[in-house]
Amino acid sequence: MSQYELAYEFLKEANQHFPDNPVILNNLGVAAYGLNHEAEAKEFFLKAITLAPLEPEANYSLYLINSRYASLEKVRPYLKNSLEGSYREELAAKAGTSVIPAAFKQEVPLPLPPLPTDYLTYQNLTSFYQNAILKLEEKEAEFKKRVELIAFSRSKTEEPESQSIPTWRLKSTEAYSRLLELGGRLDRLERESEQPVDLELEKIISQAIARLEAIYNDYAKKEKACLEVPPPERPECLKKARENYCRLYMEQADYYYHRYRSSLEDYFHQAELEIRNFLNNFYFWVRYLPEQESARQRAEAELRVLTLYRRWWEKALLLLTRIEPPAFPECLPNSSPQSSEESEPAITFMDPVSEINLTYQDENLSFSLSPDHLSLKVNFPEIDFLNEKIFLPSTIYLLLPEGSNSQVFYLTFDGKGQLNDLGKVRFWTPNSLNSDNYWKIFISLGLPPENKNPLAF
Repeated sequence: MSQYELAYEFLKEANQHFPDNPVILNNLGVAAYGLNHEAEAKEFFLKAITLAPLEPEANYSLYLINSRYASLEKVRPYLKNSLEGSYREELAAKAGTSVIPAAFKQEVPLPLPPLPTDYLTYQNLTSFYQNAILKLEEKEAEFKKRVELIAFSRSKTEEPESQSIPTWRLKSTEAYSRLLELGGRLDRLERESEQPVDLELEKIISQAIARLEAIYNDYAKKEKACLEVPPPERPECLKKARENYCRLYMEQADYYYHRYRSSLEDYFHQAELEIRNFLNNFYFWVRYLPEQESARQRAEAELRVLTLYRRWWEKALLLLTRIEPPAFPECLPNSSPQSSEESEPAITFMDPVSEINLTYQDENLSFSLSPDHLSLKVNFPEIDFLNEKIFLPSTIYLLLPEGSNSQVFYLTFDGKGQLNDLGKVRFWTPNSLNSDNYWKIFISLGLPPENKNPLAF
C-alpha cells in the first residue's frame, strides 16, 4: 500500500520480539528502501541471508542494489541464491509426498512440550521449560561442531580416503531432485515456524497483558479508595480488594492460557507431522549420495531440525516470559514445581538404514545385508559371454507373512552381485504369491544388457 513509514514502525516492533526471523528482516529492508534508507536496507537484507542463505527476496534485493555499482561477478551469487531459494520453495509447494519403503518409515522421538490443563500448573513449569531449552541449546552446539568438522574434512580433498569403501553403493537418478524438493520443504517449514502461529500467539499475549494491567489498575483505584475510609475499616477493605484482584487475575490468566494452549497444540500437531515426514523421506534419499556428501547433508539437516524443535519449546515458554506475575504472592497458591519425564526433550536422529539386517540361507541362495556390507552366495546358472563368467543381474522379492504387511520388498543386484537398490513394490497382484505365516523369497533373473538373445539363458 506504499505506507512504508507505518510498515517500518510495525516491523521494527516485530523485530524486537523475533530478531532472528529472516522474513521480518527482509520486509524491514523493503520498508527501509522505500523510505530511501538504502544503507540500512542492505544491512537488513544481509542479516536475513545470514540466517537463511537462500532467502529469495533478500538475495534478489541485494542483487538489484549492488548491481548498480559492482561487477557482475560479485553480485552473481546473490542472484544464484535467490533463484535456488525460489525454486526450492516452489518445488516443495507443488511436489507431492514421495513414496518410500515402509521399512524407512520410522517413529522419530519428538516429545512435545507439556501443556497442562490450567494456568497454575503451567506457571509451575517455568524452570522445567528453561532447563529443557538449555539442554537443546547444548545439543545444538554439539551438532554445529559436527557440521564444522565434516566441512573441514571435506576441504582436505588432497588427502586419500582412509575409510574402507562399502561393498555396495546405492544408485538413483531421482536422489538429487528429491533432496532438493525436501530442502525446499524444510526451508518453508523454517520460515513458517515464525508464522502464522506467532502472529496469533502475539495477539493472545498482547490481549492478556492489556487485560491483566487493567485488572491491576482497577485494584489500584480500589486500594486508594480503601485508604480513605475510617482506619478500623481499612484492613477489611484492602483484604477484599486484594482477594478480588487475585480472583480476577487467575480467571483471566487461565482464560488467555487456554487460548494460547489451543493455538500451540494445533501448531505442534501440524509441525510434528511435517518433521516426521521430512525425516523419513530425507533419510531414504540421502543414502544415494556419495559418502562425504551424504554425511554433510545429514549433519546439516539434523541441525536444522533440532533448531526447529528448540523453537517449539521456546513457544511453550513464551507466554510466561511476557506476562507479569500477579502483584501479590498469595494470588498463586503454593505448589511444588511439576515436571514430566516422558515430555523432556529427547530428540534422537536414527537413520532407518542403520537398522537394516536381512539374512536368508538355503541351498541355492544365501545372503546377509547390513548397512555397509552385502554378503551374497548363489548357485544360480552362469552364462558365458565373451569368454567371461557373468552373474546374472537379479531382483530378490521379499514377501512378508500374510496379515503382517501387504507390501513386497525388493533388492536389486548388478552383474557383480553388488546391491543397487532396495525398496518396496507398490502393487503386487498375482494371488500365487500369498503367504501363510512365513517369508517367501522370489528371485527374478535378468540378462546382461549386451545379450539380446533370450535363449542364452
